[in-house]
Amino acid sequence: MTTDNEKKFLMYIQQMEGMVKSPEAKARIRELAPQIQEELSKMESHVPVEIQVAEVLHDAFCHYNHADGCSWEYEKWEDAYEMVDGKMRVSKSTGVRAGYLRRAVAMIGKFKSGTFPRDPEKEKMERDSSVYVFDMSRIGDRALVELVKVILGVEDES
Repeated sequence: MTTDNEKKFLMYIQQMEGMVKSPEAKARIRELAPQIQEELSKMESHVPVEIQVAEVLHDAFCHYNHADGCSWEYEKWEDAYEMVDGKMRVSKSTGVRAGYLRRAVAMIGKFKSGTFPRDPEKEKMERDSSVYVFDMSRIGDRALVELVKVILGVEDES
């Protein structure tokens, strides 16, 4: 099954083919499509983990129809945060993206602040029973996004 991004990409390719009349140009567009898609996927993989988690949270919790109730599609990430000394600073905007980004940053902060769960009695019991307590401060970005999806019960459409 194709993802939403792949569907959009294929739609854009079809639109580009529709704009040109020359069969050679159409063939060239089809020829370059895999290379363009590969480059776009590389760029997508460089999306900050905070934004990836914000997108998962939005997908899981937004109940608006996005035609008149949620401004997610109309906002830009550039308006939701800025990078200062290599660290993300969420804007004070009241926009939807900034709101979900604040939630994502808070969630990531809680995960990365140490072990999970943070119940001392439970941790002692787990240590005593040789059950491993995860050191969440060492979790990678991709694993963190996947963990959030598991916690929320969100699955990829792919």
